[in-house]
Amino acid sequence: MFVKIAVTDIPPLSLAAGRVALGAGVLTLVALLQGQRFPRDRTAWLHALIVGIIGTVVPFFLIGWGQQYVDSALAAISMSSVPLFTLPLAHLLTHDEKLAPIKIAGVILGFIGVALLVLASTSETLESTPVGLIAILVAAFCYALAGILIRKMPEENAAVSGAMILLTGATVLIALSCLVDRPWRLAPGFEALLSVAVLGVFSTGLATLALVKLIERVGVTFASLNNYLVPVVGIACGVVWLDETLQPSAWIAFTFILVGVYLTSKTAPSGRNP
Repeated sequence: MFVKIAVTDIPPLSLAAGRVALGAGVLTLVALLQGQRFPRDRTAWLHALIVGIIGTVVPFFLIGWGQQYVDSALAAISMSSVPLFTLPLAHLLTHDEKLAPIKIAGVILGFIGVALLVLASTSETLESTPVGLIAILVAAFCYALAGILIRKMPEENAAVSGAMILLTGATVLIALSCLVDRPWRLAPGFEALLSVAVLGVFSTGLATLALVKLIERVGVTFASLNNYLVPVVGIACGVVWLDETLQPSAWIAFTFILVGVYLTSKTAPSGRNP
């Protein structure tokens, strides 16, 4: 919901730059208050840059752009596909989070749900709606890949790791925003600025800290399951505050995705290891 409010006044790149910069500031402050120091190792910062690009630069832009053409409730449902992308990636790129038959069944059911979302979007009046939804699904894939890369990051305090990811991502986004949007010429309203603040502090800064901690403690597969809370919140906000409506097919898709994610959670998770 906050993304949809913000993009009415702020272009997607500048929105992404603003929320990531705020999130980076929050986690940097948390790290400093904890007495932590940032590493000087170039390899650690290069790894953080890669995660920052894949986990913030690309998906935040795609989400901001895609939500210009997709209802926030549908966008929230599609973001619940993150665990379904995470499962095969974890199977291929980790040694202890392998697919099991019940997880494979969950993946199939989940992707059926995602496919139903795409088919449902084609019945909308806007021809660009399917393209917007595809952009959000690509963002979901980026989040999944970023989770794998976070697991493989050098061991650091969670606030430090999160701050490094957001600082490098913010640097790239601010540069792109200045080149493309010239944000100093923008005049966003109060609601748009408030939405950026909420997205930056809570949905970016604190959410990144929580994600890093979860991946450290329970593994990337189980950590990704937090994404099925996104549709619940998105549906509630979109329907209550934006007067959005959902087609019956969207509810069917939502059910498939939740069942798929539930089945994939049946295997015990593991902590962060390469």
